[in-house]
Amino acid sequence: MQGEGLHGLPPIFIDADTTPNPGGYPVGGLTVVSFRNAHLVYALTWFAMATLNLAGMVIVLRRKEV
Repeated sequence: MQGEGLHGLPPIFIDADTTPNPGGYPVGGLTVVSFRNAHLVYALTWFAMATLNLAGMVIVLRRKEV
């Protein structure tokens, strides 16, 4: 049987680079992968959460002292 034993494998993608191929096909270098650069937003989010966590801890600890 064709494909026997290949169940449950993840899909894969093989991309050709820009090296010329005999006959011209496959044409490589067409896949463009770009990720959004949101590092500043992530950093600000984590610092804000840390600040809020610290403020919450201060509030809780002050209430226990009273």
